[in-house]
Amino acid sequence: MRTRRQFLIAGAAALAAPVFIRPAAACEFVTFTSYSPPPSSGGDPGGGSGGGGGGFGSCSLRAGAIDGLNPDFRDRVAQLISAANREVGGQMNLYSGYRSIEHQRQLYEAAIAKYGSPAAARRWVAPPGASMHNFGLAVDLGWNECGGINYSDQPISGWMTANLGRFGLVRPLSNEGWHVEPIGGRAVRDQMIAGMRGDGPLPPPPPDQGGVPAYGTYNPSSSSCEEILRDIPQVGLMPWGDGLDMSVD
Repeated sequence: MRTRRQFLIAGAAALAAPVFIRPAAACEFVTFTSYSPPPSSGGDPGGGSGGGGGGFGSCSLRAGAIDGLNPDFRDRVAQLISAANREVGGQMNLYSGYRSIEHQRQLYEAAIAKYGSPAAARRWVAPPGASMHNFGLAVDLGWNECGGINYSDQPISGWMTANLGRFGLVRPLSNEGWHVEPIGGRAVRDQMIAGMRGDGPLPPPPPDQGGVPAYGTYNPSSSSCEEILRDIPQVGLMPWGDGLDMSVD
């Protein structure tokens, strides 16, 4: 049986393929690739770029939600879904995959409106450019519906805890049982940010009253990639949340 260290090494190596670029126009961090399911996944390539989920379930997806995922990670998720459906008996659905910078901005602003402050919002939603979804390295999964799997949802959550490692996947957030990432994905994300920054990080945005950089003051729809990268904390630093998790969604 492979150890967690072996999974970390293998996962990081597989994910290190250069599938991300800095585009010239709209600020996006990914290269979109069409989905071709591996033979072992049992996935249906239909609906890979959005709409019906095909081998990823029955949820309606935004355009690019599947095609914007890291290809290796995408294959692992397809295999996970196929195995869960077969071994637990039900339907696992992917309802959120790759998110554009603009979509992340909309989610973040909605969270500020819902929770009342950027500090409260950051417990649940990352600022634009700071979510693993923006890098094609995270998905949100539901069971028999298009809503999130909670850690208390049995038997599916227990099955995920026992079996995610089989596919090189992990649930890193203690408050979101539906959020799945590849093992080693955070290191890949950090390398991507460092590479895109080039000579080093740009000056951070001014802090809010709590001393946290005010990421919500920037509008990614009219900002350059350089400005978005300035808004992302330096590698390894996550100045939001309570420090218990690796980051927020």
